[in-house]
Amino acid sequence: MDLRFTSTNLKPVIYGIEALLNFEYHWADVEAEADWNLRTDFAHPKSFAHEADGEGIIISSGVNLYFTSNLALNFGYHYQDWSSDEGVDTVFFADGATVKTQLNELNWKSHAIEIGILYKF
Repeated sequence: MDLRFTSTNLKPVIYGIEALLNFEYHWADVEAEADWNLRTDFAHPKSFAHEADGEGIIISSGVNLYFTSNLALNFGYHYQDWSSDEGVDTVFFADGATVKTQLNELNWKSHAIEIGILYKF
């Protein structure tokens, strides 16, 4: 979902202002593989694999302050929150054996603040 509000001709200080709001909801399949190359008891190049079902949200907001019709100063904020259900952790050993165990819930959150210059061609 994207929302955008634009106002123009606010002279004499700025040409226009634009406010942005974005919301995203995601379903995700989490899959990961790794090579623990310093462990001789693990198989190579695939030492373990993770699988889980997850979901996440992304929320973004921003303001563009236009000085001309093409040039703006941009301020933005981005937030993400991702998580997964319990999954499966599979370990591959050098002797050919495999072991499956529970992969605990995965969580990741991030925040970002941005300041930039926007130029429209």
